[in-house]
Amino acid sequence: MNRSDFVTPEDRARGFSPAYRGSARGAPCDTDGNGSLQFRTAVALSWTLKRLQAGLSSAITALRCLLALAQTRFELFVVGYDHALRMISATRRKTSAALELDEAMELCRVVNGVGRRVNAKCLERSLAARRLLLAKGVDATLKIGVCRDEDGEFRAHAWLEYQNIVINDIAQVTRQFETIHDPGVSVH
Repeated sequence: MNRSDFVTPEDRARGFSPAYRGSARGAPCDTDGNGSLQFRTAVALSWTLKRLQAGLSSAITALRCLLALAQTRFELFVVGYDHALRMISATRRKTSAALELDEAMELCRVVNGVGRRVNAKCLERSLAARRLLLAKGVDATLKIGVCRDEDGEFRAHAWLEYQNIVINDIAQVTRQFETIHDPGVSVH
């Protein structure tokens, strides 16, 4: 690995060189004598801290999703669907401002990604996402639908909607299903 491996395309567009990246690690760097070395070092440090914060934030979010999935799976197994849904719906909002739609969809994307790695079913992923969204002030509606596939086999699927928009699945997929659980308002 060489110094140029640490230079991002954004850095190149701003005119930073591989030597700039080295300066943050104490390596020699060209300077024009007017303090640009300090400026470049500060920028490099700022960039590094932002990357670390983004990575840490993503890791914490993924861990929260994993814990919500584990708790949901446990509740479904031990107390059943009805009681688990009541427990999840009783989740209290912990933040003062609700998430925007795109933020809710991003959280659902992370839940789905983590859920696929642990072989979580659509119901487990949807309920775990609902739990996390409720804690952030978003009251998404759980939908459960059924259909028959090309072979005549019975299929069921669960997803979340918020403001009548599917937020943890693809709308085209959910249209294949006849909704059998649509409380209209959230179950309490």
